Amino acid sequence: MLNWRRDPDVERRIEESRMRELQLKAENEELDKKLRNFYALELRLKHNKPNSLTSPGHPLPTESSSSKF
Repeated sequence: MLNWRRDPDVERRIEESRMRELQLKAENEELDKKLRNFYALELRLKHNKPNSLTSPGHPLPTESSSSKF
């Protein structure tokens, strides 16, 4: 077994490990954000809600339903 006090590269490996951990945390946060966006989109699609208020077939918020005729 290596004695860590005599291992000249232990500090470098520890730092690399910390950097990798930070990188993985950042990637995980990005994936969580994408997953939340996906779930929100899926929910909108299930409820047939348009992505924007200006999509065809849907009145603008200032228009009444009788103004379409």
